[in-house]
Amino acid sequence: AAEEEGEEEGEAEEEAVKCPELEDMAKMMEMAESVGNADAAFEFMNASNEQDGSAERELLDRLQRDLCRPQPGLWKHGDFELEPFGSFVTELGLPGAESAKRSDLDVVMLFRGTPADSEANKVREQLVIPTIERLSVWLRDQPDLNVTSVVKKARVPIVTFDTETLSVDISVQQPWGVLNSWHLRDLCESGCPGRLRALVRMLKMWAKSKSIHTAKDGALSSYGYSILAASFLAARGATKALLPSERGGGQSVYVSNDSALEYVLAKAGGEDPEGLWEAPAPGGESCQDADKTPTELFVEFLGWMEGTVLGFVERTKGLPGGVGTAPLFQRYIVSVRPRTQSQLLQDLQKWTPKRDHWMPSSVNEIFLTIEEPLNGENVARSVRAAGFWAIMKEVHRARASMDRKHGTVTSARFKALLEMPALARSMPPLPSLGRLGVAPPGVQQGAARGAMPTYMQRGLKRPLGRPGVLPAAKRPVLGFPGRPAAGPVVLRPVYGGGKGGGKGGLPSGVVAAAYARARTQQQQQQQQQQQ
Repeated sequence: AAEEEGEEEGEAEEEAVKCPELEDMAKMMEMAESVGNADAAFEFMNASNEQDGSAERELLDRLQRDLCRPQPGLWKHGDFELEPFGSFVTELGLPGAESAKRSDLDVVMLFRGTPADSEANKVREQLVIPTIERLSVWLRDQPDLNVTSVVKKARVPIVTFDTETLSVDISVQQPWGVLNSWHLRDLCESGCPGRLRALVRMLKMWAKSKSIHTAKDGALSSYGYSILAASFLAARGATKALLPSERGGGQSVYVSNDSALEYVLAKAGGEDPEGLWEAPAPGGESCQDADKTPTELFVEFLGWMEGTVLGFVERTKGLPGGVGTAPLFQRYIVSVRPRTQSQLLQDLQKWTPKRDHWMPSSVNEIFLTIEEPLNGENVARSVRAAGFWAIMKEVHRARASMDRKHGTVTSARFKALLEMPALARSMPPLPSLGRLGVAPPGVQQGAARGAMPTYMQRGLKRPLGRPGVLPAAKRPVLGFPGRPAAGPVVLRPVYGGGKGGGKGGLPSGVVAAAYARARTQQQQQQQQQQQ
């Protein structure tokens, strides 16, 4: 996607969207600030956001009980554990969401005796997909459950079903959601009481109101915003880092897929394996933000985000290829591990299993660098150009609107910010153009029908000679800030390479005719310019 740095911000939607979550959050923050004590304000705000969770627990008990019963032909792989993850575990759900729609519940099915799902093994085809298929069949046989989606060809295959009050996603042999949720839950219990949990909720609400809250739309996921908040508070002494800075014996600082699976299965089975991180401990009363209200803490976060995380944009302005290609050493690596920036850079270079997540280039743009603390991936790998510039513009506007020069920073100011319409509508990333010499994915799919997607036909004066194949010269050229627009194509004659054939296997007559037409058009353009 083309970057939009130098363009107008565009017109926002005419009216801000009103939603119950907005009103509930504003009311809770107003009541929290009226307490007059920072600790009490955060305690009140988080207590007001506590979830009931009874429907989730009841469903989990039912699934665990019914799926574990002997059912011939249903499961062919050993015993398993059903583990929830996400906001149900971290208790970071948004207020009021339950009153407006079904609550979301994420669950993973983890089998013993089989490795974790990975690109490096055949677990997906041997276990994951067959299990998803059998699970969908079993769920459809339950009269009170409604299967809404079965996705097998995705980064994480899932089956989705609805109950009367819940919308449930079940995945298979993916331990990271559980492990990350446990770690984030413990981070919320450490440091200055209530700060991280409250700040994450405020960030999620703000991002949702501005349509920059989902990875599928090329923006940042809720987990990404959570790590941003935790890193910000850790840098100010308000949250304690729980992970070790290094692991002994020359081991990787990150946890492997199979080690993560073994740890989760052990904990879920009632065992007490050696901890991957320290137990949470409250504290941090001496941190510089101990006396700040929730709204004031949000304003401080905006300043950190603008000056630290997004500061590389100004430093790399004019870089050929745009900011998405800026080298890693010019960025700020967001992390919750107790490491300096140079140490983080060394850790990633040495240990990360996903090097492409950390190697920006013209063909692999990276806009935000947020370390997944347990496995070394980039949490922000989903962020695309449009999503990045939308996030950056919203941060700038939020900081300007919440500036102290406009008056005291209160919950009313935060509510007004939430009610502002988004600067840009959320949209999914554009389809891939494919690799050099290979037809783009959309063209490959349309080739069988003899058709080409509309978005690939823009600028073509006539249909292509061979449906389904897009020559390199006809591919759209993307423009980026700092990169000059492509100049005019210089025509040079191409002659046949042998009897009855031109270069590239085309008949020499076709090449000659095409060159003659191009020459004529070029001469006509020159004559018009002279006139």
